[in-house]
Amino acid sequence: MWITAEPLHFYISLAERLNWSYSGGMELTVDAVHQKILAPLVVGLTTLTFGEALLEVLTLGAQRSPDALSHMYLAVMGGYVSGIEMQKWTQKIPADPADDPWIERVQRTGLIMGLWWLLFIGTHLWRYKDPTVPMPASVQPIVMGLTLLFIGKNVSRHVRHTRRGVGGAWGRGPDADDSAEDTSLDAQVSAVLESQPEGLTLQD
Repeated sequence: MWITAEPLHFYISLAERLNWSYSGGMELTVDAVHQKILAPLVVGLTTLTFGEALLEVLTLGAQRSPDALSHMYLAVMGGYVSGIEMQKWTQKIPADPADDPWIERVQRTGLIMGLWWLLFIGTHLWRYKDPTVPMPASVQPIVMGLTLLFIGKNVSRHVRHTRRGVGGAWGRGPDADDSAEDTSLDAQVSAVLESQPEGLTLQD
């Protein structure tokens, strides 16, 4: 199979438009993998798995997913969360939280985890009243997996901000707090001394 120069230039141009990089071959950039592949998968699988689990509960098991998607869902979510956190740890400039995409902010706040916990606890309590209500097989492993991801993400984020600082207009380095306090204290002492040229008394 022969590839002429004209089609080759077309494919390279198309790859660049898709935010691909060419360096001896074509490979997706890290940010493109997160935002153009994993993020849509996270949104889609969250909607699908949660909707199927809720449907199974409300129909008392009459409508049940033929396939178990919990492992696939947790693999995609884990890859998305850990990949972004690893990227922020290794980049030269501290990450700016204002630049985080909306799906990362939703995951970081615990909203997705909270929805699954609400479904789990609600179904669990409902089963006391009606034992025929099923507990979907995917709910418990997803709840445990999302809880571990939530804790790990926030611990890593706290340590990263402490050691590397926070980027952006309001960002401050790991030693910024101490230096700012020292500067402010020196300025206050200097102002007091300048206002009392004859020295300070005990009453002052």
